[in-house]
Amino acid sequence: MYQRILIPIDGSSCSQLALQHGLELAQAIGAEVTLLHVLENPLTPSLVGWMGPGPLPYSYTLLQDLRQAAQAILAAAAQAAAQRAVAAKTVLIEEDFPATVIGQQAEAHDLVVMGTHGRRGIDRLFIGSITEGVLRHIHTPLLIVCPDQVSR
Repeated sequence: MYQRILIPIDGSSCSQLALQHGLELAQAIGAEVTLLHVLENPLTPSLVGWMGPGPLPYSYTLLQDLRQAAQAILAAAAQAAAQRAVAAKTVLIEEDFPATVIGQQAEAHDLVVMGTHGRRGIDRLFIGSITEGVLRHIHTPLLIVCPDQVSR
C-alpha cells in the first residue's frame, strides 16, 4: 500500500517522534523513505524587511550555520533509517514556505508522516502550523504524530 513515505523533519522533538513512527512503519512494510528538511532562510527580503534595510552583519554566517544544522539533522535521520535497514534518501530545500514545499514533495509519495507541536489558542494563532497548512493542501494521506498521544 505505502511504498514511498515522506518524513519532513526539523530537528524538534515532535519531528523526532514522527521520524520514529515513520521509520517503524517503513521497516514493517518494506517502504522507502524520503527525509525532507525545509530550511527557511531568515534573511530573505520578506522576513528581513521588518528588521530594517540591508542585510545583518552576521547574515552569511547565520545562513551557513543553519545549513550545517540542517545537514546534521538529515544525517542523523539517515543514520536512524540505516539502523532499521530502511532505504532512505535525504532532501534539503531552501524555501520560505515549508508547507508548500512539503505539499509539492508529497505528490511523489504514498504517505506523509509528520509531527505537530499541538499548539492551541494564541500560540497557534501567532506561530501558525505547518502541519495544518500541509493537511489543507495535499491529496496524499497524512499521518500526524502528536506528542500528547504518544505517551498514552
